[in-house]
Amino acid sequence: MEVVYTHLFYIPLVLSGIWFYRKALWTAAFLSFFHISANILFQGTILSSTIIRSVMFFLIAFMVGYLTEKKDEAENILLNIKGELEEKIIERTRELESVNSQLQQELLRRKQEEETLKNDITDLKQTEEQLIYLSYHDSMTGLYNRTFFEEELKRVDNGQQLPLSIIMGDVNGLKLVNDAFGHDQGDKLLKKLANILKSSCRQGDVISRWGGDEFAVLLTNTDESTANRISNRIRKSCSEAAADPIQLSISLGVATKEKLSQEIYMVIKEAENKMYKYKLMDSKNIRSSVVFFLLETLKERTYETEEHILNIQNFALKMGNLLNLPEKVLENLTLLAELHDIGKIAISDSILRNIGNLSDEEFEIMCKHPETGYRISNFSPGLAHISEAILAHHERWDGMGYPQGLKREEIPLISRIIAICDYYDVITRGNNFEKALSKEEAFEEILMSSGSKFDPELVDIFLSILNSSCLVQAK
Repeated sequence: MEVVYTHLFYIPLVLSGIWFYRKALWTAAFLSFFHISANILFQGTILSSTIIRSVMFFLIAFMVGYLTEKKDEAENILLNIKGELEEKIIERTRELESVNSQLQQELLRRKQEEETLKNDITDLKQTEEQLIYLSYHDSMTGLYNRTFFEEELKRVDNGQQLPLSIIMGDVNGLKLVNDAFGHDQGDKLLKKLANILKSSCRQGDVISRWGGDEFAVLLTNTDESTANRISNRIRKSCSEAAADPIQLSISLGVATKEKLSQEIYMVIKEAENKMYKYKLMDSKNIRSSVVFFLLETLKERTYETEEHILNIQNFALKMGNLLNLPEKVLENLTLLAELHDIGKIAISDSILRNIGNLSDEEFEIMCKHPETGYRISNFSPGLAHISEAILAHHERWDGMGYPQGLKREEIPLISRIIAICDYYDVITRGNNFEKALSKEEAFEEILMSSGSKFDPELVDIFLSILNSSCLVQAK
């Protein structure tokens, strides 16, 4: 009974040691005191076994408390280690994420570099192909150039491709188009001809731009008769093409190599000579037809009607006769009356139809038509002698005209005459922007311009003509 009773004291001792290890010794002291007291109470004395048990209480309490404290310390150490490990894991994870991000960026950069390299290689290949293409093609027309033509000529000039025919061609009127309408229109004309050459020749024929306004066609296994049919087809296609800005025309020469002993460059020379011969024979007709075409086109686009031209010619001839001008000068007056505004052919319809409301820029363009007319007239030998008069027909007596600012007798006589006649007919006919003046009003207008805009002596002669015509009408 005593043993059981004693062992019951171990339970609170152990429990207090586990949960309250700092108070375990106090619990042991309390239990020892209680045990000794109970022993004295029940036994009347203190037994040695009681003292031993009390000591054991203290030992057990100390051991339990010590072990429990060490357990907690171990747990704290483990918690600290766990925290440090978690921090290290987090830090390491961040490092790994950073390294991973850097690797991904590096991978992306290398992919981009690889793409760039691929693109560079592609660009280099395209550039190389373009350079090869340009080395053998004319950049504007897309036809083969002279370099390719001559290399191909060497390749086929071996006797196996006979007969070997050459067509040489020279575009008519290209200089006129460049001078009058600008090089853009000249380039447009060449491109149009290139398309006609490609459509008129056969597949396999070598068509090249020989240089400037000249073209060459190499026809293998082709006799001269067949080559002439092809050249006629080219001429026909040119004549049927729409005129923009002039009717397309080309002088052609054909020559054929039939024997191996013939020098190929002599054949080319023969074709060129024929081409120049035809160009010389037709040049006068071609140039005249081009100018006539431009004049007819101008009449369709402006107020330059046949009636307007006839009125100017009529007044100009009357003035010329009163001045006793030679027959040759009277012919020039007639021609100038018809062609003085030919330069307007190069001006857009939007400006020509808006004469009364031009901007400064548009007016400046309009003022260039005498220069364009000068270049057009120089294109035709039959008109070159009036080119200076065309250039000066907007000059003023006081030097305030254009384009050169000539004054007084510096202005050609026929230009001064045409300026008065043209002005009178324009103001008495009117247009969409200004109403027509009566003959009396026009008389006063020209009189007011005497000595400033017009030659005063010529004004007197012109007004005398108007007076005489009014008297005739009154009778």
